Amino acid sequence: MACGGLDVPVYEALCLSGGRFWSYCCSDARCCPPDGTPRTMPGTSVMAAAAAYAGVRVGGSLREMEARLAPLGGRAAEEQRHALDAGAAELLPRMLGAECETVRRETLDLAELVLRRLDDAPPVEARAGADARDDGLVSADEAAAIVLGLQDRVARDRAAEWMEGSRLPATLRLWRARSPAAAYRPTRSTPPRR
Repeated sequence: MACGGLDVPVYEALCLSGGRFWSYCCSDARCCPPDGTPRTMPGTSVMAAAAAYAGVRVGGSLREMEARLAPLGGRAAEEQRHALDAGAAELLPRMLGAECETVRRETLDLAELVLRRLDDAPPVEARAGADARDDGLVSADEAAAIVLGLQDRVARDRAAEWMEGSRLPATLRLWRARSPAAAYRPTRSTPPRR
């Protein structure tokens, strides 16, 4: 119901019971046997192993994940909406015109500035606290400029290269950040925001 209300297509629905799962959408016994498919223990999947190898902390309850993915409301949502509208009005004509390469470079420069800001932030142990802190380190205008600028395929491909090596932790934090959040304000100066 929630997905339908948000116009999000649902491609799969599962029944989970007794350590097994069944698909409500697939009747092919080759992939979805009638007696169900055994569930794997949490943290034992290939994805969990890859995340552990990359140093990515995977955790949190379903409620915490839902809260993180829920749309922002109130003033924060209005600020994001305004930033996206203003950013689109300013950036899209430039991206579609002669300034495409300039916008691409500005987008990647801005994303790198935010990555440095995230790298320089003091560590926070609790995931929710770390998320709130990271949210507060990215302004709505910066988030809008990055999101819009990464609609350019070349800029997006270059930013995807950051998902390897030493830049991975800060890059994952940037992709997770929801701005703005009033819960955290940096205690020391950060680089100027555009």
